[in-house]
Amino acid sequence: MNAQSGSAALLQVVKSLRRAGSWTGKTHIQKCVFLLKELCGVDLGYAYTLYKHGPYSFDLDAEIERLRIIGTLDYEIAPQYGPRYKIGAASATNGFVDAKVAAAADEVAEFLGEKNVQDLECISTLVWCARNRPGASASQEVLTSCVKELKPHLSDTDVFRGLLALRAYKDALKLRYEAAA
Repeated sequence: MNAQSGSAALLQVVKSLRRAGSWTGKTHIQKCVFLLKELCGVDLGYAYTLYKHGPYSFDLDAEIERLRIIGTLDYEIAPQYGPRYKIGAASATNGFVDAKVAAAADEVAEFLGEKNVQDLECISTLVWCARNRPGASASQEVLTSCVKELKPHLSDTDVFRGLLALRAYKDALKLRYEAAA
């Protein structure tokens, strides 16, 4: 994906998150782009590493800042929550987004919806473990153990809720695609 279409796709993520009722802070954007890649196969070209609050891309963080500086992204500050991103005044010049990317961004944004940062951390770390730890996806117990090892501050209930949310998301996608066939 070239830089211009990558920027347009990132703006689509922000639009999709806002429409879905998400806070649309940096963490929400980070996790949405990560899950686009891992759950939908839509790779916007950002490399992720496991970090303090789950998978994180330093390149994506830099791109968000770049787009904010040039006015394509903007944000509003809420005193207790920090910045909430939105499309900036200069976004009209930003380009076309592939229909597959737009649909996938809408799907993931709808899934993330109004989830809080802790839920996003848990869900994205579950996906990270399933993809990056050999054998982690073999069973719920092994996957839970991986998350708990990496994120001991997450409770068993948090991890179980994350597993249920991912299962419901995958089931909804399966039903949607079966109905379309």
